[in-house]
Amino acid sequence: AGAVFLPIDVDTPRRRFETILHKAEPAALIATEAFAPDLRERLRAIPGAAAWLLGVGAAGAAWSERNGTRQKNLSAGLPCGNPEGLPDPDDSVYVLFTSGSTGEPKAVLGRHKGLAHFIHWEKTEFGFDETVRTSNLAPTTFDVSLRDIFMPLLAGGAVCIPAAETRMNPARLLAWLEEKRVSVVHIVPSILRNLLREMEDRPAGASLLPDLRFVFPAGEALLGGDVQRILDRLEGRVQIVNLYGPSETTLAKFFNRITARPEDPHKIIPLGQPIANTAALILKDSRLAAIGEIGEICIKTPFRSKGYFRDPELTAAAFVCNPLTQDAADIIYKTGDLGRYLPDRSVEFVGRLDRQVKIGGVRVELAEVDRAILAIPDIQQALVVALNRTNGETALACYYTEKRPVEVPAMRERLDE
Repeated sequence: AGAVFLPIDVDTPRRRFETILHKAEPAALIATEAFAPDLRERLRAIPGAAAWLLGVGAAGAAWSERNGTRQKNLSAGLPCGNPEGLPDPDDSVYVLFTSGSTGEPKAVLGRHKGLAHFIHWEKTEFGFDETVRTSNLAPTTFDVSLRDIFMPLLAGGAVCIPAAETRMNPARLLAWLEEKRVSVVHIVPSILRNLLREMEDRPAGASLLPDLRFVFPAGEALLGGDVQRILDRLEGRVQIVNLYGPSETTLAKFFNRITARPEDPHKIIPLGQPIANTAALILKDSRLAAIGEIGEICIKTPFRSKGYFRDPELTAAAFVCNPLTQDAADIIYKTGDLGRYLPDRSVEFVGRLDRQVKIGGVRVELAEVDRAILAIPDIQQALVVALNRTNGETALACYYTEKRPVEVPAMRERLDE
């Protein structure tokens, strides 16, 4: 229809919800009847929030309201055909918010051709057809959910959507994956480890996930031990493909088909090679790094996002002219990740330039958490750090000083707002 969509979690904290609406200024909010009362209250509390509230009732009848006034049934007299015309490949298609180091969330503006490029690449590269059954494990507020949804639909297959409580319970999730005969899973390594622990609790020789054919870990560092455990429990019949790519360049831009059993369980699995129409540049002092030399991972692709919505300065800082060509039209994205070329020119991840970390696959700028804690009146100083646990997962810890004693429950309540 030519519109741009912005998914918002219904449990988004009040202050972040207000920030998102003020920055995005949506023309309408679309929800089911069940969530309408909460959205009405939220809109009343936001000065100048004039978005229409649109939705579908229990009987399937469309409705709309503004300032609490319900309009006529929208479904009456509407045309049944598709909208005329199609969006241009460079037109905007979605806005997705991610953590920002300034304390404000950043909004990535995606374009049609970027989304289409990855979906078509994945379908073709792995030969997916109408038999594919993909699990939609990622929340719709993250761009990775788009490959869960659109790849199987493009192939003629099925999208399998678990209930929220199933996503959070490894035992239920494992049973659900088996029941729905899921064949393709895009999954964050930390969630994958929870599933593996559940599998390892099953009796030896028990049949596990008989329909599963592909596991695509993404969003966090994948360890050699993770791969060893998958191979041990799934008898080597599942293809494991490590994916890497920030939201700014649209879904994944590197992939690594893992064909050999890793020897070191603690070593991070390489990111691999760039996908079609993508180049991996590891830059050191504005030059291409040598084999084995550590530099910043930069991505060159015509299928990148448009940058940050309504933030030209932040966009200009991250999407820069390629120093190797000095061509103003040759734009690369600076990921902030550190990496190096392996002998075959595949890429290995080694760390970050800044304080960004991944928690459960979610990008978190530690400076944003610092600022949220410093906004609590009786906190004097605060520093948030990432702690790496022995199981490969990451947790956050905060060290702080007080002007006056602060109760931890009160701090948590304030941070939840």
